[in-house]
Amino acid sequence: MFTIRLMGRFELLEDGRDITRSVTRYSKGLGIMQYLILNHDTPVSIDRLKSLFWDEGSGNADAALKTTVFRFRELLKDADPSLSACLASRHQSYIWLSSPKVD
Repeated sequence: MFTIRLMGRFELLEDGRDITRSVTRYSKGLGIMQYLILNHDTPVSIDRLKSLFWDEGSGNADAALKTTVFRFRELLKDADPSLSACLASRHQSYIWLSSPKVD
């Protein structure tokens, strides 16, 4: 079972095992995932995410954001193939569509 804990320390758990750091090896990645999950069912524009997590004019923001989202989707897919659909891209935005279990 895949569990997301939002109260206290943010955690992604697969069958009780903490897998948070396997996709969020740096603070921006962790922050982006938290932001998308906390704003579930609301599209968050790519520009908004870049303005929140990167300095203006940062040359690698687009690539870094895409890499972070890719890693998170892979983590979800590894936990349960149906979970990768929770994180979708739509019209220059990302959206967390549903949460399997949120504590």
